[in-house]
Amino acid sequence: MGPRQPPAKKLPFVPKKRSTAEMLGSPDREAPMTPAPSRSVTLNQRPGSVEPQHQALLTSLQVAADAVLNSRADDEDASLVVDSRSTLDLVAGLLVAQRDFTNAVMPPTPQGKGCNKGKGVAASTPPSVDEPVPLVEVPADEGYDAESLAAADPVVGGPIVRNASDPRQALLHHVETLVELEQARTKGLEEAAKAFHASVEGVLSAYQVGLESHLTDLKFL
Repeated sequence: MGPRQPPAKKLPFVPKKRSTAEMLGSPDREAPMTPAPSRSVTLNQRPGSVEPQHQALLTSLQVAADAVLNSRADDEDASLVVDSRSTLDLVAGLLVAQRDFTNAVMPPTPQGKGCNKGKGVAASTPPSVDEPVPLVEVPADEGYDAESLAAADPVVGGPIVRNASDPRQALLHHVETLVELEQARTKGLEEAAKAFHASVEGVLSAYQVGLESHLTDLKFL
């Protein structure tokens, strides 16, 4: 039996160094690309622009607004104090067109799980144009109270700043402008009518005095 061979000495494990190309990633082993969202924003579709399926409703709304302005101009040329019947009908059509466009572009209200299940749970209705638009949303964890909010904004009924790039806010601003113009026009027509009636009354009073004086002179003839 020969002499026993000593066991071979195990070498320490040394990790293999990677090259710079392997550390940076080769073209064949790139990370998987992140899938693009289904409704990605393209160059032609900017935030706040009207989508093609809503363009017809926007055109109808603009045509209705122009028709109201033209009809009111005709009423003003006819020296009408109040809106004519045709103008009132066009205003009603403008409100309907504005409501249809707002309901079309307004995103659906998010619903929780099981909100439509069970008895006595009412289905969520789409927001109406008559509902007030929230201007400032204060998170519940901020800890603001009524006094701090009143101190931060002491003016009630101040100017409302709207985003002109948002079609909904732009339309609301357009309708509000029409209402303000109507109020200013009505006030101006009322003041003009009062001044006209006052001048007519003054002329008639002077004519009545002159007529009575002439009749008095005729009695002594």
